[in-house]
Amino acid sequence: GTSASGGGTSASGGGTAVTDAGPNFAFVTSQIFTGALGGIAGADTACQNAAADAGLSGAYRAWLSVDGGSAATRFAGARGWIRPDGKPFTDTLDGLLTKHRIFYPMMITERGTTTPYATSYVWTGTDDNGTGTAENCIDWSTADAGSTGYAGSPDDLGRGWTHNTPAGCNQPRPLFCMGYDRAVPVAPVRPADARVAFVTNGTYLLGPGLVAADQLCANEAAAAGLPGTFLALLSTDGGSAASRFKTDAGTWVRPDNAALMPTAAEVFTTGFLQAGMNVTPDAGTYTCGPAYWTGALSPTVVGTQTCMDWTSTNGQASARYGASCYLDRWFSHSTVPCDFQASHLYCLQQ
Repeated sequence: GTSASGGGTSASGGGTAVTDAGPNFAFVTSQIFTGALGGIAGADTACQNAAADAGLSGAYRAWLSVDGGSAATRFAGARGWIRPDGKPFTDTLDGLLTKHRIFYPMMITERGTTTPYATSYVWTGTDDNGTGTAENCIDWSTADAGSTGYAGSPDDLGRGWTHNTPAGCNQPRPLFCMGYDRAVPVAPVRPADARVAFVTNGTYLLGPGLVAADQLCANEAAAAGLPGTFLALLSTDGGSAASRFKTDAGTWVRPDNAALMPTAAEVFTTGFLQAGMNVTPDAGTYTCGPAYWTGALSPTVVGTQTCMDWTSTNGQASARYGASCYLDRWFSHSTVPCDFQASHLYCLQQ
């Protein structure tokens, strides 16, 4: 769900009036292109045509930078972007570029379908602060394999959404397309029976065990004014992480109200979340990078790498952790020795 409000807001950006006719749309093109886009004007035309073909109103530009021109300035004055399926992508450019405040990743095509390139890359030529990179397929004019353009990943929750990897300009990639003629705030709408899930600001130091991990979750929830009982999403030698929580109750939402999945059971049983598990309890920080203890390959299996139920700091043993940057590897990303201390926790309302 999306909450949007207008009411007479007007601004200007890029020479076009910004209206409050509804939120802007943002999408990944279903069509793919080499770096020979016909310049930035050709890319903008491709975005406008894709939107028109799908019946999306508004004016569109590609999220691309060129020498002497940054992507961010091409959307100045606009606010509020939703995906074609109605879920909000982001509210403000400032929040997107300084906080990586992504509600639901821009991995939906103009026709409202999940892009088949969700784990691939999209042309951007743009750094995570919205400015251009030196790699832009010669201002999006060449498909020469010897030239490169920077690309982003539509399912990345940090800087990688726009600045992930350079790619050869001969490689066909989709585009990010965003409306630029509207200014309407957007935010996720919380389901009535939802519970809260967050990532800790503080680290959990191995040794004290599961009780101490739960206490860290409880303390941070209380400090943020979140009611209810919160436990750490940790597997143990005798049980799965999922077994610590009810799955026949409301789904879990982040503190910004973005739902991890439509139902609670799907949070644990699907391999790909719809919103990232990467927001701190006060909704002030959208994290990407730190490790998060989990102890198992998935939430539904008994722990196999738990550092003796989170009590050991023996460097010869290992613990499994997830990465908050990703929708697919959020629970199981890799392992580290048990003497690795600086890891965080996922906390869910029971």
